[in-house]
Order: sequence, then structure tokens, then C-alpha cells
Amino acid sequence: MVDSKTSKVTSFESLLRWQLDGENIFPDEFITIAEQYGLITQMGLWVIEQACIQTNKFNHLQEKIAVSVNVSVIQLQDPNFVTKVLKIVNYHEVEPKNLHMEITESVFAEDKLTFLTAVKALQKQGFCISIDDFGTGYSSLSSMLDIGVDIVKIDRSFIQNMDKRGLSIIHAIVQMASSLDFTVVAEGVETIEQANTLTNIGVSHLQGYYFSKPMEVDFVDAYLNKQNKLCR
Repeated sequence: MVDSKTSKVTSFESLLRWQLDGENIFPDEFITIAEQYGLITQMGLWVIEQACIQTNKFNHLQEKIAVSVNVSVIQLQDPNFVTKVLKIVNYHEVEPKNLHMEITESVFAEDKLTFLTAVKALQKQGFCISIDDFGTGYSSLSSMLDIGVDIVKIDRSFIQNMDKRGLSIIHAIVQMASSLDFTVVAEGVETIEQANTLTNIGVSHLQGYYFSKPMEVDFVDAYLNKQNKLCR
């Protein structure tokens, strides 16, 4: 994710990938399996720990680069989830504000109170809460108002359809952001034209293939060094 005005990298999103016998297994497939066999909580905590390790590495390269992790419905249902996360960040001496928790609107489709309680507890500890794929899930506006989210990530479908109704919806979200005090991120930015249009209408942060395709962690240092030179 980059600042739309300066092009400075402000955060990375952690993506979990699995290769089996040289073949890529899609996340939708192996995450479903992990949930089915009760492994998703353990897997999710491992991802958070790896994100903490990377956050510390990024802070040596450039200050204030955060890492975001996706949090599943099952994780939020665990009454000890917040305690477990705090134990991990404290061990790695990571400031909670540098670890962004991404949830989708669909988490509120079942037991809204349970999820709100967990999210509010995370925010109280200083974690940044982000709604991912905004505009495609369950009860979008009411969810956003109930949580008091820190970041709203507009779904890529609106970015790809800016020549139709997408631009009007993006405008509306930017207007809400100014009054409700949350950061707007446009996902799925693939062209300079899209980046310029979104910047001009007030979207503060951008994310997508135009800036970089997903990369392995070993390539991050070189990418950041290159971006820093371009932003000078």
C-alpha cells in the first residue's frame, strides 16, 4: 500500500501461499481445509507472528511501515484471541499500531455482537482495524459505523468499473471518510490512469499491480530501496 500523493510505501499485506509438489494450492482451497480440520486458529497465529518478525525488519529500513494480516471469522470467535495476539506482539516488541487486522464485512453476518466485542478489544489495545473488500459484503455501512474502523479498503471491482457507477461510489466513500475519520485505500489499481484519477478525487492510499505484484519476502529490501530513490 502506498501514499497516493508521495508514492511512499506505508504498509505491506501478508499473503499466505502453499506449494505442494511444485504446484500452487489456491488459498480458498487450503484455508477451507484448515478451517474444516480446526487448524485455522493455529495457522492464523503463525501468520501474525511472521508479520511481527517482518514488521521489525521493515522498521530498520524505513520507519512506519506496517504489515496487515487477514483475520478469519473463526479466529474472532476464539475468546482468547486478543490475549494470544498481545502475547505475540509483546514477545516481538512490535507496536500494535504497526499490525493491521483485516476483516471482511461478512464476519457480521452471523453473530455480530461477538465479532464487535473482539474487534473493539483489539482497537482498545492499539491495533489498526481494516475492512477489506468494502462494498461487497454484509451490511456494509452499518458494520462500518458500529466498528468505527480505521481503514476501509474499496473492493477492486469498483476500481475496475470507474467509467460506470464505480466512480460515484468511490466519491461517496471518500466523502464519508472525511466525516467519519477513516483512511480510504483503493485496491486493484493496475494503471497510472486509475492511480491519477483516484488521487485526484481524494483517495489517500492505493494498492495493486501498478505498484507491485505479490513478492516473496526476500525481494522486499530491494523493492523498498528502489521506491525510496524514486520518492526523493
